[in-house]
Amino acid sequence: MSSRTDQHAAEGRDWSAWLDLPGLHRPHFWGYSDVSGADLPHAALQLDMQRTVQSASAISLPEIECWPYGQWNKSFRQTAAQMSMAHILGCDGLAISLYDFLGNHPDDEPRRATFLAEWRDTFDWLSETFPKTLRTVGIGLPWSPRTGRRVHTSRTGWQSLVVPHGAWVGLLNAAGHAVTGRGGATVNALSGESAWAYDDAELRSWLSGGLLLDSVAARILFERGYGPLIGLTGARSGPEGYIREICTDPGFALRPGCSISIDVESYSQAALLAAEPAPDARVASVVHDQLGRETGVGLVLYDNELGGRVAVTPWPAHTPGRTLMNPQREAQLGSVLDWLSGGTHARATGCPWLVTQVLTDGAHWRVVVWNASPDEADGFRVRLPKGMPEPDSVIQVTARGERLDADWSHGRPLLSRPLGQWEYVVLSSDV
Repeated sequence: MSSRTDQHAAEGRDWSAWLDLPGLHRPHFWGYSDVSGADLPHAALQLDMQRTVQSASAISLPEIECWPYGQWNKSFRQTAAQMSMAHILGCDGLAISLYDFLGNHPDDEPRRATFLAEWRDTFDWLSETFPKTLRTVGIGLPWSPRTGRRVHTSRTGWQSLVVPHGAWVGLLNAAGHAVTGRGGATVNALSGESAWAYDDAELRSWLSGGLLLDSVAARILFERGYGPLIGLTGARSGPEGYIREICTDPGFALRPGCSISIDVESYSQAALLAAEPAPDARVASVVHDQLGRETGVGLVLYDNELGGRVAVTPWPAHTPGRTLMNPQREAQLGSVLDWLSGGTHARATGCPWLVTQVLTDGAHWRVVVWNASPDEADGFRVRLPKGMPEPDSVIQVTARGERLDADWSHGRPLLSRPLGQWEYVVLSSDV
């Protein structure tokens, strides 16, 4: 079994040497107990990132684990979502505990066998619909096994080398944006101390396209001498107190004047950024203190000399334990990502927590839209990625493993019933 991507190298393991060994890969990607819907983006990204380091010959059996054993600890509804995600991201099989390892009798939990039988046909369908040749596409969330070796830290102990990878996934997936843990994306998003891991060639490549930087990554890149390419002439820790970001640019706001909290109750002050923008940078928001006084700039947008576009936020993407999303932030991020990508990536809108995945091999396209919210989702829209034809198949998968045919009309999946939590819709088209 492999650890999470942010822990594996910090624990002293070598991804490449370990995966070069013949045999099976049992990637860990989901909690052992019930998790909240906000954890779904992180679980999907973990599995996608681990697939990037698998060799072509690796047999992938993602871990479907539960501790303590059984339905009391992880619901069948969520277990089915975990097993579905493994199939969507191209597994060869599942490493699942069919029996209590303490030796208790299977009849102590008779519903388990019924649950697996109910879902078997849909899992077989998923395996056929999502072959291992498909790869995720969307906003790129780069990661590097080198992170634990390159991060700068003043703390002690191996835990100081544990740096979250792809922290943007919580915010972007919450707002329906498709992401990928693979390389080659046109638009990428860097966050936190992981920015230390990448060499100059990698950074300049991303700076030549579209790049979203959170406050910590921007400060690191400025320290590394990239200020002229990210639109900053200065970068330091942000102000203290109950501060807020006020959106001022109508092109990057739900409405001019709307307010988004970035106070130190939610964010570490050390992670906030007080930026000094270049004269030709576009400032789309400002920061106010608790008395309403403007204290500096917020969101900075910049067209650089490499032909790339860069957006810098004054706050970090990583907020331990929760995802700080709201309608104002959703609208702002949507505008920023469309400015960076030209609106070419897939996105689902109309309800919170429509976690969207896109996979393709160039000839076959699959879009999956999950409902990660406890509230039912219905009447939402899906913007297809550039290059994908209109779907010729729309299938709704329920929490009982039923597959319901649905229709498609002008960007909307027309479902026969609202989408419940941990349920999903699969859109398919072939070129």
